[in-house]
Amino acid sequence: MQTSRTIADISARQISFVDQRQVTTEKLEAATVDIINGYNQFQLPRYWGETKRAAADGTQWDLYENNLLSERHIRYGGYGGLAYYHVSDTYIALFSHFIPCGAWEAIYILDGLTQNKSDIQPDILHGDTQAQSAPVYRLAFLLGIKLMPRVRNWKDLKWFKATPDEIYQHIETLFSKETIDWALISCHLPDMLQVAQSIRAGRLSPSTILRKLGTASRKNKLYFAFRELGRVIRTLFLLEYIGDEELRRIIQAAQNKCEGFNQFTQWVHFGADKITDNIRDEQLKVIKYNHLVANLVIFHNCQTLTQALKELEAEGMILTPEILARFSPYRTHHINRFGLSEVKERHPRPQTMTLNSDRADVSRPGGRSYAFTHESLRLALLAGCNDLRKRMLFEFLWNTGARINEALAVTPADIELDGVRPLVTLTTLKQQRLTKAGRPPKGHRRTLPLLDADFVRRLRDHLHTFTRYRTKPVWAITDDTARNWLRDTVTACITQGIRFSIDPISPHTLRHSYAMHLLYCGAAPLTLQDYLGHKDFKSTQVYARIRALEVGIGNGYQVRFGMHPDEAAALLRRAGQII
Repeated sequence: MQTSRTIADISARQISFVDQRQVTTEKLEAATVDIINGYNQFQLPRYWGETKRAAADGTQWDLYENNLLSERHIRYGGYGGLAYYHVSDTYIALFSHFIPCGAWEAIYILDGLTQNKSDIQPDILHGDTQAQSAPVYRLAFLLGIKLMPRVRNWKDLKWFKATPDEIYQHIETLFSKETIDWALISCHLPDMLQVAQSIRAGRLSPSTILRKLGTASRKNKLYFAFRELGRVIRTLFLLEYIGDEELRRIIQAAQNKCEGFNQFTQWVHFGADKITDNIRDEQLKVIKYNHLVANLVIFHNCQTLTQALKELEAEGMILTPEILARFSPYRTHHINRFGLSEVKERHPRPQTMTLNSDRADVSRPGGRSYAFTHESLRLALLAGCNDLRKRMLFEFLWNTGARINEALAVTPADIELDGVRPLVTLTTLKQQRLTKAGRPPKGHRRTLPLLDADFVRRLRDHLHTFTRYRTKPVWAITDDTARNWLRDTVTACITQGIRFSIDPISPHTLRHSYAMHLLYCGAAPLTLQDYLGHKDFKSTQVYARIRALEVGIGNGYQVRFGMHPDEAAALLRRAGQII
């Protein structure tokens, strides 16, 4: 509801419909990966951190009490779940998960790296105190991941010697009396490698195997083998941790970035104090949505900072790596979460422009241009119309040459987009009413190819989003409504400084533009007659005469608008045009 209030011409019902019919967690993850890959192309994040490092941490999201995931935990207070994020050292989040508050975070810490499909592939993972245990250390080691968490009260952890005979002069008190069982590790090493290989192959997730190996049952020999190997890896890390101050600083900085991202995502989420869905999949989608939007804001901030720094550099300012490293993409003061937004494609254009035809000044009697081009139409739609249904109707008229009543009669059943060649079948409303049972008369319907691949993609998305029944019209509106849509769009364009040399612009103007475009591309007049549905070839020849007029002007021939069709054809041949 809050989103619909901030986006023009889009209702809460439309947003809900798209969310339920089109959006899945897989698609949200794919979109997030695209943003991460684009972010990775910037140079600025290289000054902020290393792509080989990442940190994991969770933050609580409030839930209603009566649902399967909701738990009350003393660490957070209140009922909720835990959004668990894996954040790159360059500030952008790589993966998100939604887990119970009472779960041991270490179980899920490896999932983010094994399921991460972006170009940023870290192999050093930091976490908080809850992100470490002996089984996690050994599984991370087998997967080629170096686990380096921030450890609180590290002196209370058990340290293990390689053999009981070893004595360390200054740190002997840190080690327990137990030693590593190397024989157990050697015996079960093939089994442990097989588990790691299964995870790498995607057969199971690390959290699944960690839950299975989380019990110290005497029958579970594999658990004890994993634990012994984990003790080795953890002892080596703790020795490195206490002896390297720079390492402790790096771990602390990485974890601070992850906690900063948690606060950033809470700021990005607005409109509700808690997740109001009680369905597990919908709760996960909220987390994925929030993850995607947060990454988009980070991408935007990085791009804006890059532009600003380039301008400063062009003015003579010297930007050192130390200065660049001080910046962060977690900036929010310039973003108005509750402001009005527009959903539109951005194309650079001058402030004032005139939309004419492709070629030289092709005019009809009275000095009016006959048609405008596909690119001109796109610019007009982008500038004057933000409603997706209206834009698709205008594009459909241009890409098919349909009469307005034919376009309004089209149903999803008339459109075939998944075959070898995308097709649409057109039938006029009048012909539909006059047709009786039985075989329809000749010329009742005509089938057209859809030649623009981008239009086919947009049309497919439109049908999936806005249509529910295959036999109901795609645009269930009247002829007058369609003409009002176009009139309003033209008015909006004029107010933005776009002037048209065509007056008035009607739905039939788009049909003329379609015909002229086919002639420009070398379509034969008989093919054009078939596509336009003309019974009389004379109706089609008018376009050949207009085309001849233009060619004549461009080549210095003496032409007349009312010239005979044969003369127009001859002129085209003399000019070297294909008809």
